[in-house]
Amino acid sequence: MEPHLVELLQNNEPLSEAITHEIMELLAEPSQELLETEAEIQRLEAQLEALKEKRLRLQTSIDAYAPILSPARRLPPDVLCEIFYHCLPTHRNPIMSASEAPVLLTRVCNSWRSIALSFPHIW
Repeated sequence: MEPHLVELLQNNEPLSEAITHEIMELLAEPSQELLETEAEIQRLEAQLEALKEKRLRLQTSIDAYAPILSPARRLPPDVLCEIFYHCLPTHRNPIMSASEAPVLLTRVCNSWRSIALSFPHIW
C-alpha cells in the first residue's frame, strides 16, 4: 500500500476526488487479476471434478478384477484343507448348518466345495 494512503486508514475523514480516483486506479489491475484468478479457480475445480470422476470410473474397473487376483485362489488344496479344519468349532462337534463350517465352506465356490467334500477330517 502506498505510504500516503496508509494514514487514511487511521481516520474516517472524507476523501478528495483525486484520492478516490487514485485508489480506484490502484485497484483496477488487482481487481481484474482477482476476477481472472477466480475464473481460473473455477476452471481448475471443474477439471478436478472431471478427474475425480475419471479416477472413480478407473478404480471401479480395477476393483472388478480384484476377486480374480485374490491370493486365496492360489492356495494349494492341502493348505485350504488345513484352514478348513481350523474353521471348525473347538468346543463342540460341528452342526450341519449352512451358516457354519463345514457346510458353509462348501457354499463359497465349486473348488472349495470339492476340496471340503474330499477332506474327511472336517466331517
